[in-house]
Amino acid sequence: MNIRSIITKPLRSAAIAGVAAALFVAPTSVFAASASTPVGQLTAAQAPGACNDLGAVVNVSVSGGFASTLYTASAVRVANGPSSFTTNGSGAGSTSLVNVQPDAGGFTGNATVTVHAGTQAGTVSVYLDCASGGGKG
Repeated sequence: MNIRSIITKPLRSAAIAGVAAALFVAPTSVFAASASTPVGQLTAAQAPGACNDLGAVVNVSVSGGFASTLYTASAVRVANGPSSFTTNGSGAGSTSLVNVQPDAGGFTGNATVTVHAGTQAGTVSVYLDCASGGGKG
């Protein structure tokens, strides 16, 4: 065994392990948007990898809203909605909208999410990417 093989073998193994790890890292890309609205700070985000043939799962949250209040979240194009939730004593709460599509249809583009609390409402536009309509995103 020569000095060259002693040095290069561990380096080669480390490089192969690094490439293998990079290939198996789970996708963490999330499309999200926030807006300050009359009902609180509204955030909508596409759940990572949560697409199917009907659209995306969009997580909706409110912070700094009305305490202990019933909220209703909806989207322009949502197959399973609207969805209601009640905020806690600090005015924070969340829900998920299932099978949301962009406002213009299809699987990639902007979707408008509206949250109502009594007579007040807030909106936020979030980008969705379910390019194939079957699990990408």
